[in-house]
Amino acid sequence: MGFDLFRTKKSFSTSEVIHQLRLLHNRLIQWRFTNARAHTVNHSMSLQAQSNLINVWDGLTKLRHSVMQKKIQVEREKLKMKLNFVLHSQMKLLETWGCMERQHLAAITTMRECLHYVVCKVPLLEGAKVDIPLVSIAQRYASDLTDSIVSVLSSFSPLAYKTSELISKLARIVAEEKLLLQEFNDVFHDICVLELKERSLVCSLIQLEC
Repeated sequence: MGFDLFRTKKSFSTSEVIHQLRLLHNRLIQWRFTNARAHTVNHSMSLQAQSNLINVWDGLTKLRHSVMQKKIQVEREKLKMKLNFVLHSQMKLLETWGCMERQHLAAITTMRECLHYVVCKVPLLEGAKVDIPLVSIAQRYASDLTDSIVSVLSSFSPLAYKTSELISKLARIVAEEKLLLQEFNDVFHDICVLELKERSLVCSLIQLEC
């Protein structure tokens, strides 16, 4: 009788232990499932975050490129404005030079004709006589033409000097702008190279994390 009671208690204790083990096993499976699900969610969130990071970086890269293009366009517009300003400031001088050139050519042509007339009228025979008043008038006329040419050249000299200074200044500005553009192109090339290296590093980092 006592032995049967002991066997009953022992059987009851064993079934209880088996039940507890089954409960623990079920809980272990539930925790594994929960952990696997959490790992999957975390991995998905990590991939989404990496994708968002890549998209943001791509957007920043495009924005930088757009900003650089805008800066280049602004610099070009500045150069165009400077060139237009210099050319516009020289237009009046060029127009004045055209008028003065016509006057100068007209004066030289008239002087050449007068000198040719005087030379052709000089008698070349021995004992020839010269009309002194006529020669005097021709000489005075030639002298007046010479004075007018000197006056025109004197008035043109300051304008020519000023124009020369402006052209020299324009040449210096163009040379400086060329150097700045070359430097800008070099910097832009370096930025593009660094950008490609950074993208490569980001891709390598993503592959290592995966």
